[in-house]
Amino acid sequence: MHPICKKLISVFEIALYQKKQVSFPLGDIHKDRLNTVVKTVYAEYYGTERFPTPQQKACAFFYLIIKDHPLTDGNKRLAVIWLEVFCFENDISLDSEDQTPLDALAVAVERTNLPLDDAIESISQFLLWD
Repeated sequence: MHPICKKLISVFEIALYQKKQVSFPLGDIHKDRLNTVVKTVYAEYYGTERFPTPQQKACAFFYLIIKDHPLTDGNKRLAVIWLEVFCFENDISLDSEDQTPLDALAVAVERTNLPLDDAIESISQFLLWD
C-alpha cells in the first residue's frame, strides 16, 4: 500500500470514524479503492508525472475521492479533510478569505460531469493558492 494511502486511511479513521461522522470502519475494499486513488494521483507516464505540482495533486485528490466513491459514505467529507491535510503537509496555503466554502465546492464537484483535467483546472480556480 502506498504510504500516502496509509495517511489517507489514518485521516479517515481519526477525522470521520472516531468522531462518528460515518458509521462504519474501512474494509479492505475501501482501502484498495483509496490506494487506487493515490496511485492515480502519483502516476507517471514515460517518466512524466501526470500531476507535477502539489496544487495539481491536491485538486486531483479532491476530485477523485469525490467522484470515484472509494468509500460507502463520507467521500466529500474525506475529500475536504484530505485537501486541508495535504495542503498543510506540503506547505500549501489555502487562502480562505472570499473563498467558496470547501463543502460547497465538494458538492459542485460531485455534480459536475467535467473530465478530470478540466475539473482540476476549475477546482484550482476556486482555491486561492497563496
